[in-house]
Amino acid sequence: MMTRVLLTILLTVFLAPSEGSAFLQIPSRKHRQAKEKETPPPVSQEPCIVEPQNEVCEKGVIEMAPEVPCCIEPEKKWYFEVKPAYYYLTDNTMRAFFDQGGFTGRVELGYKVWKPLYVWLDGGYFQKSGHAIGGSEKINMKLATITLGLKGIYFVHDRIALYAGVGPRIFMLMMHNDSPYVRGDDNAIGIGGGFDGGFKFFPFPKWDNIFFDVFVDYSLKNLKIAEDEISSTDSDIDVSGVSAGIGLGIRF
Repeated sequence: MMTRVLLTILLTVFLAPSEGSAFLQIPSRKHRQAKEKETPPPVSQEPCIVEPQNEVCEKGVIEMAPEVPCCIEPEKKWYFEVKPAYYYLTDNTMRAFFDQGGFTGRVELGYKVWKPLYVWLDGGYFQKSGHAIGGSEKINMKLATITLGLKGIYFVHDRIALYAGVGPRIFMLMMHNDSPYVRGDDNAIGIGGGFDGGFKFFPFPKWDNIFFDVFVDYSLKNLKIAEDEISSTDSDIDVSGVSAGIGLGIRF
């Protein structure tokens, strides 16, 4: 009797079906695969990081640069500069009175209105002391100018620009003469022409809004003085002249 019980237990263990014995509770391969499909994968709690993709070509992998936000600097439309220069009088009589010419100073403001075209406004001042021809009496001249015109500025290089401008120029003259038997003061105002040309260069990469201006300017005007028997002039004064110098400016 005992032998039959042992034999029954052995047959139950070794002759169990392939899907696994209920006694040992060992799941089969198909049972495990079905259970894995039913169970969803665990959800990661870490933040999702999207890495930039690289292009693939026949020669290998091309690394794509990360996108950089485009930041465009506003265009500079204004400029301002100070322009010291030497003023050379072109009239022979004026050079005889005032010994060729002298120092002059100007300030200039410009605004870009269309492509290379700028509106140009400047103010200048010239003062010179001379003497009467054939005598030692002093003659003092003060000349102020205001110009409003148009100027074209063309960049021929990243840091070099050529320009030329033209416009009407107002001339305001005050002259005092110490010579005897002549009128002591002559004042006059008139409109003539102003012509300006030169080139600007920007030498400082870190301060690319600062520039130097090498220029030549021409003033054209013959001022009429009221005729008088004791006038210090023969009814006109030619204040035309050429000035040349180097200015310093900034654009903004």
